[in-house]
Amino acid sequence: MKPVLVYLDSSDYSNFARKAGPGTELAAIREQLLRWRDEGRIEVRYSFAHVVEVAPTDRIYTEAARERMAQIELICGLKCFAAPQVIFASESKALSGLNVQLQLLRDDGNWFPDIFSEAVDFPTAVEMIHEQISKGSRHERRTAKARYFDSRGQIRTTVGNQIAAILPPLWKKLTDNYPFPDSALAQYQEYFLGRSPKETVLEVLKSSLVDLQLFSEWYEKKWDTVSPLSMNLRASGENMAKTLSRTQEAGVRVLEDLTRRGISHDEVERMKRVVIEEMMDTFPAKLACSVLQTTEPPQLDADTTPATLTIASAAATLMRLTGLDSSVSRRRPLNSDTIDLLHTAYLPFVDIFRADGFMAEVIRKANLPFATTVVGNISQLIPVVEKTLADRYFSESSETTLNDQG
Repeated sequence: MKPVLVYLDSSDYSNFARKAGPGTELAAIREQLLRWRDEGRIEVRYSFAHVVEVAPTDRIYTEAARERMAQIELICGLKCFAAPQVIFASESKALSGLNVQLQLLRDDGNWFPDIFSEAVDFPTAVEMIHEQISKGSRHERRTAKARYFDSRGQIRTTVGNQIAAILPPLWKKLTDNYPFPDSALAQYQEYFLGRSPKETVLEVLKSSLVDLQLFSEWYEKKWDTVSPLSMNLRASGENMAKTLSRTQEAGVRVLEDLTRRGISHDEVERMKRVVIEEMMDTFPAKLACSVLQTTEPPQLDADTTPATLTIASAAATLMRLTGLDSSVSRRRPLNSDTIDLLHTAYLPFVDIFRADGFMAEVIRKANLPFATTVVGNISQLIPVVEKTLADRYFSESSETTLNDQG
């Protein structure tokens, strides 16, 4: 039987780390999930959004973050999803009519964006030498080239030994920016001296990112350098919350102004509904343009752009429920709303999606065209998984019987 795919909320991993003591409901839920996982009946996968959200926002929370990372590793192992950037890039290409094969489900712990071949830059001695000698005259360049390189273009051994002396400060700078283990220095030295390809170093880096405990330890050790990894996304959440709050406040001011002018309450309400519906109609397309990096509003659908459709629809509903429409407003916007929306990118691809109560309401009211079951309370998770497993068993058994009869 095909395993049921479960996506947990970040708060679940936090609660498993802090509140799942012996005999608690949370401990029982976790043990049941692990039992089903070991039996091959379910898969629980994590995402880039989980890693960013559980990363600490202050140095004093680094220990708690490490505990949350440990829960992700315990429950999911190396099973994760492709990063959102990878999914959106794939959907953007699909809109252009390109045949894209998206490796969404990853069993190697590769949760991070595919940035290595383009964005990650490791200096080499060859590059540094060429940059230095390029500043001299033609004769000086020829002389320096003969002094530093042999006939094959390789750095001479005697020069390489001298250059290796400048490795410590370069290595420190590298480990400030990337989570390399200390044991990777030897591989980097070989690459630095031109004796091995860049891919060797990239593989070491990827392995260290896969190890969430190593990643969290590096995060704590290099806090001042790397905390922007999570703070940038949280800052965008703060900006979104401010934007939604300003939208709410502007709406209140317009309403008050219209009322002062003597316009009837019924007419004010009618005008407000027109504005709200117009914003609800145009906002998803504008957000989709931003997500997919297109200039023309794309035609979103469940088959070609499921992740973008979900985020755009959920974001529009979130706007309505956080102040745009006072008749249904549930609360003010929060900084965490942005990353909650990022989590929804994975909803179309799973059978069961955990979210907090408010986001579960947002998703339901977004009327998304997917069969995913949304669970707004972790206490409901086990019964929902049991029902999904039973339904799948019955469905697959019935299909097998029909095939046998045919």
